[in-house]
Amino acid sequence: MDIRNLDLNLLKTLHVLLEELNVGRAALRLSLSQSAVSHALSKLRIHFNDPLLIKIKDGMAPTALAQELKIPLSGIMEQIRDLTHEEEIDPAVEKMTFRISASDYGAGIILPRLMEKMSVSAPHCSIDCSLVSDHLEHDLRLGRIDLAFGGYKPFDHYSYETLFDDRYVGVVRSGHPLLDREIQKETITAFPHAYIAVSANTRRKDELYKSLGINSGHVLLREPYFLAAPLIVEKSDLILIMPEMGAKVMARIIDVTLFDLPTEIRTFPFIQVWHRRRDNDKMHQWFRSEVKDVCGNIKHFLNPPITVSKKG
Repeated sequence: MDIRNLDLNLLKTLHVLLEELNVGRAALRLSLSQSAVSHALSKLRIHFNDPLLIKIKDGMAPTALAQELKIPLSGIMEQIRDLTHEEEIDPAVEKMTFRISASDYGAGIILPRLMEKMSVSAPHCSIDCSLVSDHLEHDLRLGRIDLAFGGYKPFDHYSYETLFDDRYVGVVRSGHPLLDREIQKETITAFPHAYIAVSANTRRKDELYKSLGINSGHVLLREPYFLAAPLIVEKSDLILIMPEMGAKVMARIIDVTLFDLPTEIRTFPFIQVWHRRRDNDKMHQWFRSEVKDVCGNIKHFLNPPITVSKKG
């Protein structure tokens, strides 16, 4: 494969196309017309003797060769930026899409204030959020996801940053009969429970339930949505155990009360994680700093603190 006659701008276009998997979004990011990007893609296909990107129902999919090119191409483009000392990025005029992965919990905590912040700092940038999948590490490695949020253990060989520390609390409707009693393990198990059934953190949560004496016989509702669960609890006598930050957000919206659980509760980190090839990507660095800034102010945003019933 002879690259001596390959225009460097074509490599840059290929790099962006492989990240966006969409000619329109790539054109916006490159400040080019869609026809110019399509023409560049045609030249690249001829050079590599490969389709590179194939149209599918909801966009474009990379070929096997394109997948092989993506990671080394990202490294090459980063080295070129360092070599040529490109000007500092200006988020206010940049046009790009950040693809993130988060549960409804992470999205509910971060996205409202992040979108508010970015509407001023980066009005032409957008966010494409998808649910966390079982193939998250694979998606990060292939560049399908730029950044993921969650309360899980960091992946080996990936970069991560703690956004805040969280812990589990109990949630019931205001006026729940539990609140008239001394909150002990015996009173916790005297009422039915709702259980948020997601794959992340099952060991940590199951250990907590075991320490409280809660078993499957106490659970009347299993469902996979963090932010729907408090809405259900508000209309029933179910007890819900969920991470505190999300519970406090929901308690600002609906009539529920939070309480400390009658057992030792360890905090756990809520992190953002990304592939190491993004470490020095300036726009990625800027986006991560925006997320960190939003999360750094979450506790302040939730003040004055919502009253949490203390265990007896």
